[in-house]
Amino acid sequence: MKKSGKNVENARKKVEARPYKLAEATELIKKTHHTKFNETVELAVNLGVDPKHSDQVGERYWHMAIPMLLMAVGFAMSGLLSGPAVAPALAMGAVCFYATQGIFFAMPATFMKGKPAAVGIAAINSIALLGGFVGPFWMGLMKDWTGSYRIGLITLAVPSLVGAGMTLFLRSRALEGGQGAAPQATAAA
Repeated sequence: MKKSGKNVENARKKVEARPYKLAEATELIKKTHHTKFNETVELAVNLGVDPKHSDQVGERYWHMAIPMLLMAVGFAMSGLLSGPAVAPALAMGAVCFYATQGIFFAMPATFMKGKPAAVGIAAINSIALLGGFVGPFWMGLMKDWTGSYRIGLITLAVPSLVGAGMTLFLRSRALEGGQGAAPQATAAA
């Protein structure tokens, strides 16, 4: 194995394998800088989110609708803002998108069983594949028509709002049908 240079070894000695506060980490980065080019920094953030909460409380619909509404706000703001403020707004949209994924694919099983559930999941995947084509096509079309991505980003809020509305509609149907907000998860025997 190739041995690292003495600058890298000295920098490694200054770093402990533990979590750092942001100000402390920033100072450590400045102290361990040893190259003449722009280095990269890897950042991991603990959001303090319990990914099992929707199953624990038996309420998947609100856990799906709220991130979708926040995703719509993030995409709309990323189109309305300019400069460095766009990055956090776009990040909010992306984080909320990924926050919905686990819940999204668990939801069909709450109201479909057996073969219909398989068909429902297949339909979801087919629509997702179509969205994987339409979304980038739409963004390119908006860039060509307007010379900017702003309108495309703003209109990305629309599918998020529609999805949140559909989720809350499914919730109201589940409550009308006497199912509760979501069936409680049961342990397999």
